[in-house]
Amino acid sequence: MNKTVLITGARSVCALDLARDMALSGYAVYMADSNFSFVSRFSSIPRKVYRYASPRLHYAQFCKDIQKIIEAVRPSIIIPTCEEVFYLAQAGVKENFSALLFAPSFETLHDLHDKGRFAERCAMMGIPVPETHRLLSPADVTAYQKNCRDWVFKPCFSRFGSKAVISPSEERLAMIAPDESISWVAQKRITGQEMSFYAVARSGELVAFAPYTSSWRLRGGASYAFTPVLSPLSEKIKKIAEVMAEKFKINGQF
Repeated sequence: MNKTVLITGARSVCALDLARDMALSGYAVYMADSNFSFVSRFSSIPRKVYRYASPRLHYAQFCKDIQKIIEAVRPSIIIPTCEEVFYLAQAGVKENFSALLFAPSFETLHDLHDKGRFAERCAMMGIPVPETHRLLSPADVTAYQKNCRDWVFKPCFSRFGSKAVISPSEERLAMIAPDESISWVAQKRITGQEMSFYAVARSGELVAFAPYTSSWRLRGGASYAFTPVLSPLSEKIKKIAEVMAEKFKINGQF
């Protein structure tokens, strides 16, 4: 059996952590990224760290580079860890390596990351979500002037909470200017203990799950130290993850 893995997004610490796990499981590990990826290049774990063209700036060359890396490495599985997953999902169809990619389809990725679409899909699955409205123009925003403190505003595509606007003043609300190319959502603010989970699914079946919370954060909300969520609350969160894995037909990390 070929036990060779290609892990992309080699610049991230989580990619190196996955590489260590895969090496301990007997895999030959190769990594790749669009930058120099010092965190992985200085590690003894990967046999080689490749570099590919920026998928955002040079997509055609990115596709060629990925194909060359696959031909050189001959991986049995490709695990993406960062935003390149979107481009790999598209390139996988074009270059015929989708079967190797441990990630959802591009369509599923879109539904998972579009904050408006995600809330809609989860509600359809019976998962409780805050009241959510899509904002397509500044006129849509003005409807929240009188009670803006009760709402949270965020672009449909954003990460780490870096652009989220929580309970804004009317002056801050007026600075939000969505349009059809960059839509936002307004979500009813919910007060409570924030929790997250990391999970892995294979063909819609949950195979790994870790719920956590954190109060150690960078500006914007990204955490860098974590506390596990214990039972019985963890079991409730796990059921949500199981429903998501099944209904979204997830293959990969989420």
